[in-house]
Amino acid sequence: MAYPKSANAEREVMQVNNVQRKPRILLAASGSVASIKFGNLYHSFAEWADVRAVATRASLHFIDRASLPKDAVLYTDEDEWTGWNKIGDSVLHIELRRWADIMVIAPLSANTLGKIAGGLCDNLLTCVVRAWDYNKPLFVAPAMNTFMWTNPFTERHLIAIDELGITLIPPVTKRLACGDYGNGAMAEPSLIFSTVRLFYESRMQQSAKNASPTAIETHPRLFNKIYAFGDSFTDTGNTRSASGPAGFGHVSDPPYGSTFFHHPTNRYSDGRLVIDFVAQSLSLPLLPPYKYLKGNDSFHGVNFAVAGSTAINHEFYVRNNLSIDNTPQSIQTQLLWFNKFLETQGCRGEETKAQCKAAFDDALFWVGEIGVNDYAYSFGSPISADTIRKLAVASVTGVLQSLLKKGAKYMVVQGLPPSGCLALSMSLASVDDRDDIGCVRSLNNQTYVHSMALQASLQSLRRQFPEAVIIYADYWNAYRTVIKNPSKYGFRERFKACCGVGEPYNFELFTVCGMSSVSSCKTPSEYINWDGVHLTEAMYKVVHDMLIEGGFTHPPFSYLLDMKRHKG
Repeated sequence: MAYPKSANAEREVMQVNNVQRKPRILLAASGSVASIKFGNLYHSFAEWADVRAVATRASLHFIDRASLPKDAVLYTDEDEWTGWNKIGDSVLHIELRRWADIMVIAPLSANTLGKIAGGLCDNLLTCVVRAWDYNKPLFVAPAMNTFMWTNPFTERHLIAIDELGITLIPPVTKRLACGDYGNGAMAEPSLIFSTVRLFYESRMQQSAKNASPTAIETHPRLFNKIYAFGDSFTDTGNTRSASGPAGFGHVSDPPYGSTFFHHPTNRYSDGRLVIDFVAQSLSLPLLPPYKYLKGNDSFHGVNFAVAGSTAINHEFYVRNNLSIDNTPQSIQTQLLWFNKFLETQGCRGEETKAQCKAAFDDALFWVGEIGVNDYAYSFGSPISADTIRKLAVASVTGVLQSLLKKGAKYMVVQGLPPSGCLALSMSLASVDDRDDIGCVRSLNNQTYVHSMALQASLQSLRRQFPEAVIIYADYWNAYRTVIKNPSKYGFRERFKACCGVGEPYNFELFTVCGMSSVSSCKTPSEYINWDGVHLTEAMYKVVHDMLIEGGFTHPPFSYLLDMKRHKG
């Protein structure tokens, strides 16, 4: 079999004589019964891209070669060895790595996942992965039995491949081939194809903008309003010092707000938050907090997020003697606030369709990260992290479902950040509990698994509400990318808090930012962490840019904007 023509350079320019060539997609299948869909997947990609395929020996048991296009190019392990005879001959797995712009492994079996995570390369597929240039995208769509998917080994392996930069297209819950019902089925070929294509086209658009010295990124006012939900990372003022979370009851005092507003605004930062930058990028004013609305403040949206908020209803913590008296709000509370707000807009059900339509038309729903507080409040209790994750994801999913049923059409849902990188976590955890970037391993693993479960839930909502555009914002990987190379983004301090006291992280649990005895650093823009738990304006700006322009949303945020332009 002829090998793909080798590129002259490791990364071939996609523009030749001003004519854009097709993207080059390397599809790969491993030994899962989901390989019966490989022909369908190949056809989907072949209509758009130049496709080559790799199949493991086990996958060939399920792949019907007759289902592939007649001109399909399918490489097997035998091709790796029969095509090489002497020094100087091309090596197939190296040539495939050079040729491809993107690699997609679908299905990814538990066995092949374990091999990739461990760096093994005993067949053509794993040799390509081991030689892969991780500046180029690599997507995987796992497929395995539910008990394999929930096995602790799988969690470890997923974290390992995530650290390589591999993008997960999560499995879905359905009746499996073995007869069991549960999570572990490969995502549908149409979803895999659309995810990869949208990612590629978004990256190409961004590359074109970057190549033009006069290009300025602007988003005309496609949305007239934003409704925001979440916790202190998104709260623009629903919390005051007297009502703040335990240990952080000074948000109404300087130096909070000192960088941009030059006075406290009840935001847990020195300046603006991600949601503020989102509003500005969409040519909208900053969102007013729901609890302190005045006059026509709500014309361009409302922020329902509140610091200390949990995903699980507060009653759960009361029943288990884990309640925090001054933070009784949950995301369910925020939904109740939203419903009350709708009533003030004249939206009261079927008899007021026009008013309801006005409230939802041209609205972006932004659901900020929420769930970190649930793990924090249950820390040290008999309640397991698995229980918290299941209850929290179910609660958030229920709220999203309610908003979608009411008429939400455009929605962004943030995952959790790697909370093990916060100064609070670093100061309390054992020094032995560290990951490859120096953060608290156990907490980062916890938030990573939570975010994966949330992504799987969003896929289910997309199937239930096909007319809605639901975007996942990958806070975890965006934040982690900055931590791995802080100087690239202008940061000098990865872990130390700007505002605080104490060594080694400038944080003490009972002497916190906002107290008269605590001062802040002179240059917050050089710090990632503001007060030990929350981030600086500079970091929030970087995260915003990574989510909105940098490819850390799935599908890309540009897809949401395009759909809004086309559908209105």
